[in-house]
Amino acid sequence: MDTCHSGKPQTDDGKLLADIDLTSFGLPWKKYLADGKNVQKELRADSSGSAKSPKIGFLENLRKRESIYFSTYYLEHYEKAAQENINSHLAQLQKAASPGGPHRYWPDTTASTIESTRRCASAKV
Repeated sequence: MDTCHSGKPQTDDGKLLADIDLTSFGLPWKKYLADGKNVQKELRADSSGSAKSPKIGFLENLRKRESIYFSTYYLEHYEKAAQENINSHLAQLQKAASPGGPHRYWPDTTASTIESTRRCASAKV
C-alpha cells in the first residue's frame, strides 16, 4: 500500500498518492503545526510525546529517505520545507521526551501519519 510509506511506490499513480498523503509536511512551519494540532483535536490522538511514540519512528523513517516526495511537482514545491519541518519537529519531540524535558510538546499528528499508522498496522503487506 503506497500510503504506508514503507517503500518507493512502483507506479506514477502510487507516487502521486503517497505525495498527496504527505502534503502537510511541506506546508510552512506554522501551518504544519496547526494542521497537526487540528488533526490531534479531531481524532483525540495521544499527546504524550513519549519517546516510544510511533509518530517519532515514522518521522525518523521519512528523514532517512533520499527524498520525502516522489513526483517532480512535490519535489520542487514541498521537499525543502518538508525536510526542514521534519528535522525541526523531531528535535522538539526528542527534547520533550528526554529526561527533564517538558513532556508536553505535542507529537506530530498530521492526518497522513495517523491514517498511515492505522492502515499499515492492520495491513498484511
